[in-house]
Amino acid sequence: MPEGLRVLRPVSSLQARLMLATCVLAVAAVIAVAFAARLGTRREFVKLRKDLALSAARVPSTDPAAPAAILEGTCCGAERLATAATLLQPREVLVVFDPEGRQVAITAGTVAAAMRELQVTVTGDVLTLSALSEKGAALEHLVLQYRRPPTSVTLADGRRARLYVLPVPTPEPSSAEVFLQSVDRRLVLATALIGILAVATTWLVTRRALRPVRALQEAARAIARGDFTARVSTAGPDELAELARGFNTMAGELQRQKALRERLVHDVVHELRTPLTGLRCRIESMVDGMAPDPRLALEGASEDVSHLTRLVGDLHEISLAEANELRLDVGQVDVGPLLASAVRGTALDGDPRLQTEGGDGLVVRADPVRARQVVMNLLTNASRHTPAGGSMVLSATGQDREVHIEVRNTGSTLTDDQLAHVFDRFYRVDPSRQRSTGGTGLGLAIVRTLVNAQGGRVWASATADSVTVGFALPMGSDSAASGDRPSPSAGDDVED
Repeated sequence: MPEGLRVLRPVSSLQARLMLATCVLAVAAVIAVAFAARLGTRREFVKLRKDLALSAARVPSTDPAAPAAILEGTCCGAERLATAATLLQPREVLVVFDPEGRQVAITAGTVAAAMRELQVTVTGDVLTLSALSEKGAALEHLVLQYRRPPTSVTLADGRRARLYVLPVPTPEPSSAEVFLQSVDRRLVLATALIGILAVATTWLVTRRALRPVRALQEAARAIARGDFTARVSTAGPDELAELARGFNTMAGELQRQKALRERLVHDVVHELRTPLTGLRCRIESMVDGMAPDPRLALEGASEDVSHLTRLVGDLHEISLAEANELRLDVGQVDVGPLLASAVRGTALDGDPRLQTEGGDGLVVRADPVRARQVVMNLLTNASRHTPAGGSMVLSATGQDREVHIEVRNTGSTLTDDQLAHVFDRFYRVDPSRQRSTGGTGLGLAIVRTLVNAQGGRVWASATADSVTVGFALPMGSDSAASGDRPSPSAGDDVED
């Protein structure tokens, strides 16, 4: 892998993506809140500043009579006007209107005079003050209206004029900026701290939340390397715990399947070695001229070949069923004729040990050929383990929409451990039995495979002197005419 891709690989991890997405959302939310807080603070501060200024502007602090006395009779000479201005507060303006409402003179205190634009007009008894001040690089325009009685003053030409002293609300810009800058700094600091806290919390939460995912990842890699013993913790009630339980179940099944494969390979090798060895010895003895009776040697070789043929056929049938490739012709099958056909196929119809019970009137939903094969395998297996004088009972009953078919034989028994493995491939209760009498060891394994393929189930039980092996298949429809139901054909004899 190129070095650049290795560098970028951690960014593509689930934790990195979750952390990045959460951090982006958290930072965006914090910035939005900070921006809204800053904007709202500035608006409220400006409003408060204007309200305070307006409150202060209700009543002027300078008595209009004092500047009126200075301007009386001489209004409005520049020298007298400058003297009157010294009586004003820094944020006050003095304005004089003639009888026609024209502005005759205007002067202001030090702060008001420093404003970029200051105008006062009069309409009736309403005064309108328009002030334009600089606030950094921006301009702030303020318009106020006053209604107050004028102070009379005599102009130089003898006419009577109206004098007004008006407060101009001009808050100190520097203090406002200092306050707002302090607010901005605090907001930036709070945003940074909250962002760092959000990133740290996200990292901790995602790391803890994804710990089971990393454990699953490591366990999956171990299984990929062939270690099927890898397991993960299933603590917790959440979805990850459920995923862990499913993973452990899968790992256990993989481990079991691996053991079955290894055992199958071992058993197949073991089962093939004996007949192949016998076949080779017979052929070599005939080639070397050592066989006393070549015909007898050929008969033994033929038996070995037949055994190998049955073994390969049984394994092929099991593999087809397990791969869901076994073709089944499922239909309504009369159980009575099915049992009779299976008895004839195993040549047990004249055997005094065998007794058949039930089956008449029962209909099963199954493949007739495969169902007959299952019953024949059970009968063949029971016949091998039933001594002379013992008994075998082939029975069929209907229970809970199922047809139960069982074969019980006396003269043998099984332990609990043997019952647990009786349907396994190549399992023999008595390992010392010869293949000529013990079959391939696949008969009951085929029974389980064929029954499962038809939607049924198998079981085995034992008492002190008997063994019962049975299976159940879905009960067929009662409305099917017995003449239209398929009957099992002869043949398809499969031995255990």
